[in-house]
Amino acid sequence: MRKLLITLSLLTICMITMAKKYPFDMKHQYRVEQVRVAEDGGRFVKAWGVAGNADKAIIQALQDAVACCVFMGLEAKNSTTLGHNANAVPSLCPEGLKAYEEHKAYFDQFFTKGDFLLYAANSNTGYPTGENNVKTKDGRQVGIYVVLKVDQLRKRLEQDGIIKSFETIWE
Repeated sequence: MRKLLITLSLLTICMITMAKKYPFDMKHQYRVEQVRVAEDGGRFVKAWGVAGNADKAIIQALQDAVACCVFMGLEAKNSTTLGHNANAVPSLCPEGLKAYEEHKAYFDQFFTKGDFLLYAANSNTGYPTGENNVKTKDGRQVGIYVVLKVDQLRKRLEQDGIIKSFETIWE
């Protein structure tokens, strides 16, 4: 019985240490551009990521899209040819990059543990090709279309006490 308990404990420790982690830094240049408004308070953006291979670059693009929305906001996009207009989205953290420094432990965990994936969905049906999947000196540069769940992300940051809710701002 004791050997079984020890074996289960070691197996649990191995599983915890092998949990997937995503590298995250605030030092690189983000390349995210708003395309249009999506359903249910979301935004449709194009994001580019650079990493050692295409799969990691896709994850980087998803992570950058969320980080850009949280810390920098999204610029307005007006397209008369497509008939789509998207108003600017201010950064969810009004302090911008200062919010990252103030809540560094929270955001490092949010991005490295993969929580950001709950708020960004890759809307490409297949692997990016052509100009959206280019070999560079730093690895693969991949461009993908992403649906950002901005309203849900805002609610999460409010619930976690990172930003103030709209209700408390007007009180």
